Amino acid sequence: RVGIGTSTPRANLHLTGGSFLQTPTVSTEVAAVSLSADVVDTVVVGEYAYLLTGSSLNIIDITDPSAMTEVSSTTITTSGLTGLKVVNNYVYAVSNTGPGAFGHLIIVDVSNPAQPIVVGEDVAVFGFQKDIVVKGDYAYIVQSGASGFDFIKIYDISNPTSPHVANLRIAVMDTPTRAEIQGDYLYVVGTGPAEL
Repeated sequence: RVGIGTSTPRANLHLTGGSFLQTPTVSTEVAAVSLSADVVDTVVVGEYAYLLTGSSLNIIDITDPSAMTEVSSTTITTSGLTGLKVVNNYVYAVSNTGPGAFGHLIIVDVSNPAQPIVVGEDVAVFGFQKDIVVKGDYAYIVQSGASGFDFIKIYDISNPTSPHVANLRIAVMDTPTRAEIQGDYLYVVGTGPAEL
């Protein structure tokens, strides 16, 4: 027998002081942090929230959700940031702008959240960068653009200061938008037509 709220359950599953069919309560804003630009992506890891605006990485200390504080705001590219992941004290971000018509892969060391440092980048990223997924020594960038530019580009990031292409591209459906990785599989969703 399992008792929730009681040490003497009267049935196989006994709940005291509630209902198994809980009605969610209304959410209430606890606090807010003002930023100078719109947020395009965010990831929460431990005591910090990592937010991307058009050109900056903003790190917020969320140890006390009712008194959040901005720890740093660092310009990491000129504009066009679209997605990020945080793994092992590194932020991996993608941008749609860079030299010429190329996008950007940007790697930022955030081991000291108060002083993020760009440690690696690659600017030869074609198309529009929609998302990035990181697993182990590899980063998978979802790219979408004109015909022939809808693919996943794989980077070797084993040395964050010198990322390099491991596989130029893997063709996927038209207009891929987001991806997630589970085990040995990368799941990609797209909008042209909508599919997984």
